[in-house]
Amino acid sequence: MRPFRLLQFLLICLLSFSIFTGCTRKAGKPNVVLLVIDTLRADYLPMYGGKETVAPFLEKLSSGGALFSNSFSASSWTAPSTASILTSLFPIQHGILMGRRATKKLATKDPKILLNKLPQSVTTIAEVMKANGFATYGAVDNGNLRADSGFAQGFDKFVTYLSQGGKNLNKQIQDWAPEIKKSGRYFLYMQYMDPHHPYEEHKPWFKGDNLHGLRRFEEAYRSEISFTDSMIKELYELMGWGSNTIVLITSDHGEEFGDHGSGGHGRTLYGELVRVPLIIYYPDGGFSGKVVSEYVSSVDIVPTLASLAGINLTTPHEGINLVPVIKGEKSLTGREIYNHLWKRQKAGTVLELKGLAKDKKRLIESNKKGKKLFFDIENDRHERKNIANKNTELVTEYSQRIAKFETGLKTYDREWMPVPLDEEEGDD
Repeated sequence: MRPFRLLQFLLICLLSFSIFTGCTRKAGKPNVVLLVIDTLRADYLPMYGGKETVAPFLEKLSSGGALFSNSFSASSWTAPSTASILTSLFPIQHGILMGRRATKKLATKDPKILLNKLPQSVTTIAEVMKANGFATYGAVDNGNLRADSGFAQGFDKFVTYLSQGGKNLNKQIQDWAPEIKKSGRYFLYMQYMDPHHPYEEHKPWFKGDNLHGLRRFEEAYRSEISFTDSMIKELYELMGWGSNTIVLITSDHGEEFGDHGSGGHGRTLYGELVRVPLIIYYPDGGFSGKVVSEYVSSVDIVPTLASLAGINLTTPHEGINLVPVIKGEKSLTGREIYNHLWKRQKAGTVLELKGLAKDKKRLIESNKKGKKLFFDIENDRHERKNIANKNTELVTEYSQRIAKFETGLKTYDREWMPVPLDEEEGDD
């Protein structure tokens, strides 16, 4: 066969292969997957100092991607924190301050109380992706994240389950898989609920048969993490996320197990509640095995994913693109990381907490009697020793920085809805 005819033959074969294998996307045009693991505190993972190997698959992904060792959530419970992940705005901006279940408890006694919802004027990551040609899918297992509260903005398909577990959530994606794979580029957001209380004792991972009380809860919590890790691995293999796909894994908040005399979440802003994992796995992105120690926030997720997907983000956002930080082209030294918790309590009172981390120090201030906690988070990562009394000038400075930071934030008009008192409940 002559060289020219051989070249023609090879080109025809290549074109035929592309057609018959359903190749619809150009190389370098990755899909985007955002996986949020509800209630996963960072320090229970070995990559963040945890003592046990509870998530071997996440370890594998982190070793092949970028891991952020100082990542903070915007709040310490689901609704405000997840809204910040999806919008790159802080809770006092987007207006989601309390969750559905917590608000419902109050509304049963005071019908005038309304549920805050995500404003239409706010742009979500799903809307950004959809505007740039992505098919958009969302599947969550937390009842606080419902369509009528605004969390479905921008999604072609969105479903909310009520703590039905990772197997059910994976089954939903399996059902959608043929459509997703034919859709061209896609954005998929999932929120697993399994590590949230009540903690199921998942075999074979649960090792606490001889434990009782808090320690048994902790061991069950670890088994929930291991189970979720296995669910993520299952979908990774089913969906072929090993190539041409950006996979970002994080959490909305952590969990307390007596660290500061309490349990659960949504009550404080201590590190066990706002330090969350942040892992980006993207084999085609040119970074592998990177550990970034700079202070980062969950509001950075939208601009970072947009950048990796080749999108010029023009909508309002507070976060920064972390890609130059991963590549060592940009330093975040001196950056301020802000957290916020607003909680309507019984008897009409409000608890409001604000946190600011900067230069290896962290302030948490409360509206209750002006209480202030100040920590050296380099040498006291678990925030055991309040050094506020010995650092009064720094405490004043950090408090002023919080006020200045909030002044610079654009807020959006609030939107509200009646609390559905007769619906089936999810968890906080």
